[in-house]
Amino acid sequence: CSSDLAYWRFANQYYVKNGRCTDELASIKVALRYLKESYGTTPAAKFGPLALKSIRQRMIDAGDSRGYVNGLVGRIRRAFKWGVENELVPVTVHQSLATVAGIAKGKTDARESDPVLPVDEATVNATLEHSRQTVADMVRIQRLAGMRPEEVCRIRPGDIDRRSDVWQFVPESHKMEHKNRQRVIFLGPQSQAILASYLLRADAQVCFRPKRRDIEAYSTRSYRDAIHRACDRAFPVPD
Repeated sequence: CSSDLAYWRFANQYYVKNGRCTDELASIKVALRYLKESYGTTPAAKFGPLALKSIRQRMIDAGDSRGYVNGLVGRIRRAFKWGVENELVPVTVHQSLATVAGIAKGKTDARESDPVLPVDEATVNATLEHSRQTVADMVRIQRLAGMRPEEVCRIRPGDIDRRSDVWQFVPESHKMEHKNRQRVIFLGPQSQAILASYLLRADAQVCFRPKRRDIEAYSTRSYRDAIHRACDRAFPVPD
């Protein structure tokens, strides 16, 4: 479709946070690839519900889960909505695509994704034994306070209100800030004890810093990779 390249340029500028592309951009890329492979030469004005449903079936045939398929289809609809907003696509196109409902459980051959279960305590503890102290403390804080990975990577002394017995951490940014919602994370005595030695730095510096001096903070990816390396050491693959 002729407008997908323009939307991709927009998405590369819009889905950025703290100077980095968000995970949403990767999902948009997948959705647009499905669109381009099936209807890359079709004018956007001629794209309709049956075309969208055929792409959806391709996703199902490829083995994508029902929830993932619904998410990708929604991103394609969003791309056409942006096209309407910018007068690249007739409004009737988006209106027609809005009639394609998300697939319900058990109504198609789309597989259901496996539930994400919590990791058992013994596995976590075994992994932490093979982690650097900083990474182990990040995991402990994240579990105690219910933080998201990005939040534990970016926590700074200046973001923590320590005036009461229970501290309050207000992240500088979070995933719901675009909806004008404030997020407050409460830090009790156990969390405070872990954080104590990491607060002896400037208010604007992150608490948890990587070993490399040229890197200021962990990213969610480097944090995840550090945990994966610890898992590999804790549970090596048998020869």
